[in-house]
Amino acid sequence: MRKRNYDFCKNSKWFVICIAAVYVLTIAMAFINGIGVDIKFTGGALLKYSYTGGTVDLKNIESIAESTLGRDVTVQENTDSSGNKMITISVANRGGTVVADEPAAADEDEVKEGEGEEPVGEVLTTGAEDTEGKEDEVTATAEEGEVTTTGEEPEDGEEAAAEDGDGEEAAATKSEADIYAVNIEEEAALIEAIENAYPDVTFANAGSNSVSASMGKETLIKSLIAVLIAVGLMLIYIAIRFRRIGDWRAGFCAVVSLLVSLSFVFATFVVMGSSLSENFIAVLLTILGYAINNTIIIYDRVRENKAKLGRGRVDYAKLVNDSMNETLTRTINTTITTSIAIGTVAVMSIVFNIESIISFAFPMLVGIIIGTLSTLFVSGPLWVKLQK
Repeated sequence: MRKRNYDFCKNSKWFVICIAAVYVLTIAMAFINGIGVDIKFTGGALLKYSYTGGTVDLKNIESIAESTLGRDVTVQENTDSSGNKMITISVANRGGTVVADEPAAADEDEVKEGEGEEPVGEVLTTGAEDTEGKEDEVTATAEEGEVTTTGEEPEDGEEAAAEDGDGEEAAATKSEADIYAVNIEEEAALIEAIENAYPDVTFANAGSNSVSASMGKETLIKSLIAVLIAVGLMLIYIAIRFRRIGDWRAGFCAVVSLLVSLSFVFATFVVMGSSLSENFIAVLLTILGYAINNTIIIYDRVRENKAKLGRGRVDYAKLVNDSMNETLTRTINTTITTSIAIGTVAVMSIVFNIESIISFAFPMLVGIIIGTLSTLFVSGPLWVKLQK
């Protein structure tokens, strides 16, 4: 059997050039299309509708929802426990935090303060021509905490009360629009627009709820902290485990290779136009464990081969190339086997248009492939440069 002799260290520059090109493309796409963040992290509303009698186009419904609500919308299709087809419309928040459907504590305090102070509203007087009896009547009524109009000006009083009522109603409407991601009128307009677009399909409201942004941000921050902690622990472990081949340098190169894989996962989400959701965090954490495995296998072989060379002068480029060529079959077979499994899931999710699985399987496939390539063309060659 012919021994492989690929020069990974010499050809690593081409991989680095490809990495730079992908980073430029990612930055450009981020500026053009922006970086979407799922409403579970930003706050918003989930509107669920079951339907029967036909099929729907998710992209068309997404377009209808965006034009009707005037906000970013994503639409997913799934089935409920009874096997009924459903669509879930995720609507981005207006920009503020979505709160629970409960009265604010400040409003309750204002009501309590109002009970202990003078009557709400002002006593309406009827002018200088009012009789003394009328004044007494107004004063007595005010002391009872009621606002009453007397004399010949009931119409003005009624008009003032009507204006106050309109003002309160407008304030309530504005408050509702500011607090909730989708109000009743918008939801009614949305389902009407969808039904008009699909007259042969019967839609039924399957529930809707608001999503708090504060909980989502907390989850996102904790997830990213978990990723950073995992990377830090890997750096420490590899530095200790492979201290005989370069102490911290081995751990540093492995982490750089790992960050390349994670950055490509992020780039995949940006280029696909997918929102950063819980799938993004799940893929990152999975790649953390998978991509580092190939690097550790190569480092093990480098350590074994270096021990065979003794204490003499070491050609680090040859040492790394030989080690990677010796483990190349295992590396490729592992990558191919995993890629076939994940790729099958990705293809089936594309065929059946299951967005929630597409946004997991395809970035995972990219991360696995790039993780292997970065091990071969980043961690090894970078370690050689640091040794020199």
